[in-house]
Amino acid sequence: MASAKAKDASRAHAQKGREALARIRAERNSGKENEPRVSHRTVEKLETKLTDASSKVAMLQERTNMLEHQRDAHAQAKRRQQSASEAERSALLTAHAETVAGLSLAIATLEGRLSVADTTILELRKKLKAAEMRLDRFEKAREDFCERTTAKKVREATTLHMKISGRYTDPVRDLVANLVCLANVPTEHVPLVIQLVADCAGLTLSPARLVSPTSARRFVREVGLGSEIQAAEGINKESVSSLCFGADGTSDRKMQFMARHITAMYADGSSEMFCLGVERPVDHTAAVTHAGWLNSVDGLADAHDGAAAAIDAPDTDKFTRERFWKKFVASNSDHASDMGSTNNMLVWTRDDQLILFRDVDILEAMDPEKYQDNRSAELVSVVRDIGGSSVWNGLSDEARALHLQRLDQRIARRLGLESFNALSPEEQAEERVFRREQKLRHAGSDKGKEWGYMGAQNS
Repeated sequence: MASAKAKDASRAHAQKGREALARIRAERNSGKENEPRVSHRTVEKLETKLTDASSKVAMLQERTNMLEHQRDAHAQAKRRQQSASEAERSALLTAHAETVAGLSLAIATLEGRLSVADTTILELRKKLKAAEMRLDRFEKAREDFCERTTAKKVREATTLHMKISGRYTDPVRDLVANLVCLANVPTEHVPLVIQLVADCAGLTLSPARLVSPTSARRFVREVGLGSEIQAAEGINKESVSSLCFGADGTSDRKMQFMARHITAMYADGSSEMFCLGVERPVDHTAAVTHAGWLNSVDGLADAHDGAAAAIDAPDTDKFTRERFWKKFVASNSDHASDMGSTNNMLVWTRDDQLILFRDVDILEAMDPEKYQDNRSAELVSVVRDIGGSSVWNGLSDEARALHLQRLDQRIARRLGLESFNALSPEEQAEERVFRREQKLRHAGSDKGKEWGYMGAQNS
């Protein structure tokens, strides 16, 4: 609308300019015939105005073209927008239709699953009911089983099986041997003692037949406890001048066995061998052999002292470890992987035991003030050994208490070692009772050659 008005105005203005120009030209032509009515200046002004009017017309025409172009572009954009709106609306309608179809399918699927779930719930309820019934039966069966098991355990705990498959059981054999060898019960009284012990402890003998005196004597021989006591008594005699350890080994069906024995030598040159039984070690290394000897010595001491206590023997008859280790000379074995190391370890154990016996006597004779001084000095040494006071303060109460408990042992060992080292070589040798000229020859079981090992080489 605005562009049409602008066109009409520009046309009218141009028409007026042409009419004015025509009048001017007509007057100029008529002036030539008559006399001029306008001046040249007026003509120039009119031409200038005409030029301006033409420029303005061109500008208006250009603006008109631009407005027409904008109008066409606006119309085209409007048409595109309408077309896009229609496409978007169509796409939305299509998507909506697809969504509705998908929801319908999902609803149908969920309805199917719901139906399956209902069926599953019914089946699970049936199974749950069956499981509850089985659980009730299981609880009852468990209670019955517990009652039967408890009754069986009570019977087993209160029953001493004398025989199984016609053979006396090992607990009965051990009990008979302990009664005879340790408690000094006569063999003819063993059945009555067993019956009395069973009645006092509420035990039932199965079968009720008691052990005969003949069987009791056989059990003592089989167990070998009596032989251990005899060995301990023979070794503990003051007439024994030296002791030598020995061990013989063999293998049977890939199982290794070792028989230990101690040879006691007397001042008149005679000797006597005491067997300590057969054992089956895991291996025959020096460490295992050494540990076995220590266990054997402890077993001899316990068996001897137990028997002595059972008969109220005086203290002089008890097993004296100090006297035992003083008389130890050397060891020999054909079944140790390293016989030299075994002998060294036993010699070191002997020396350590002798020092321990000395330092215990020194510690017992020490006055309280000197004991406290030694304890304080040893505590300083312990703190220094573990890394200083900061480490000591960081230890737990249990760890510090353990170190404090070991103070007396450290003090005793240090004082005993100082006292032992203060002796002359002759006094030390006499203290050890170690004779360099003594040997123990042993015949090898396989090759038959004689060989021995002197403990003097390791002193």
